[in-house]
Amino acid sequence: MTMSKCIILLLLTMLLAYSCGLNHSQRPIIELGEDYKTTLGTFTDNISKDVFSVSASKLIGNIKYGVQYTPYQYHASKSILSDTSIILDIIEENPGLQQFILKFELDELETDILKYNVASHQEYESRISYLAFDFQNRIKLIEGSDSLSCKMYHFERTYGLSTSCTILLGFESIYDDKSAYASDKQIIINDNVFGGGIIKLKIRKENLNNIPVIKIKI
Repeated sequence: MTMSKCIILLLLTMLLAYSCGLNHSQRPIIELGEDYKTTLGTFTDNISKDVFSVSASKLIGNIKYGVQYTPYQYHASKSILSDTSIILDIIEENPGLQQFILKFELDELETDILKYNVASHQEYESRISYLAFDFQNRIKLIEGSDSLSCKMYHFERTYGLSTSCTILLGFESIYDDKSAYASDKQIIINDNVFGGGIIKLKIRKENLNNIPVIKIKI
């Protein structure tokens, strides 16, 4: 069988699995040969990279709170756009942090979210400083019976060019995401910046177990 036919068969198999619904005790597997760079690129060109992540969101007042879980498969699928030489390293090493993208976004308001309900420039600068250095202490990940604090935190500045605010989060990995997920992942935010209070964003294990596993066969 030619390589092009193998790729087409792989894509059709994955699409069929998603359309029929998956047994949550079995995670879909993408097996790539030594030409994994080309195959993974073809796969992610034809199917949304969102199959490698899962998200949850909640609208409170004028602000949408959203979190996206980005496992190693997600980062591998994105890396092909910039540096294919690091794909195998990402997949095999699977660093000891589980990563998320946290986003605050104004709903139907075209303004810088960091200026939302701010009375002065000094208050605006204080908000930015707080989000950059202190806000991580108000974020937890609940996984099973464990409550985890942020081990990695990065606030992205947009300098007034976006209606949203993005923060990259990293927590200790309790479970190996190359196998089945044993519990939900719930991000809890105690929002004293935008006035949302206690925000709970739950990503259910059923959805986590639909994230394909990438395996390299060389």
